[in-house]
Amino acid sequence: MYEYKSEAIIANFNVTKKRKDADVCQASVVDEIINEMASEGWELVAHSMAVAYAVVDSAHTVLLTFKRLKG
Repeated sequence: MYEYKSEAIIANFNVTKKRKDADVCQASVVDEIINEMASEGWELVAHSMAVAYAVVDSAHTVLLTFKRLKG
């Protein structure tokens, strides 16, 4: 049986008009959480992102879901 855990992160990504260059500093927050959870035995199983366009800098909410064997 598995146990699940979700983490929600709110980050600002500055993206160019061609949408190919993101602010690496903000994107690294997601990488840090994934690496930290992996070191504790958690496996990333799902992710999703919601974007709020009403603000000057696009605010992204990233939801990461992890699982690991219970026990």
